Amino acid sequence: MEVSIASDVEKICSRIYSECDSLVTWKWDDHFQAVLSEFPADREEEVVAVLEKYFDTCWDEETIDFAPGKVRSVAKGLGEVRQGQRLFSSDPEQDALLLGAFWPWNNGEKISLRMLVDVPAINIGIEASAPQTIQTPLYS
Repeated sequence: MEVSIASDVEKICSRIYSECDSLVTWKWDDHFQAVLSEFPADREEEVVAVLEKYFDTCWDEETIDFAPGKVRSVAKGLGEVRQGQRLFSSDPEQDALLLGAFWPWNNGEKISLRMLVDVPAINIGIEASAPQTIQTPLYS
């Protein structure tokens, strides 16, 4: 999936939200600055089918160490990818990195899905010695 800035991210997210509309509900997660859905585990296959349509790659606990640095960095910020968890990602070489963190709960009854986007910061007078990124809300 090729993702540029704002409008492409918005289009892709709108499609994911639309296709998942009958399966999940969404809310804002302040802690991770992401859109969050918590849904019953029996909807896993349907939700994963939607995610697989729109994401280039799916990382798990065995493959995350081979992911590009941007993806590994987000995984670390989310508390790493553990057994049973998946981190869906767009192409990290594009302008914007779109991610879907798919985290089954330990009790096996629910799954959390967090949608995040990481885009290069636009220089608006911010001085920095290293490249910066900003996380942008995907859903309002």
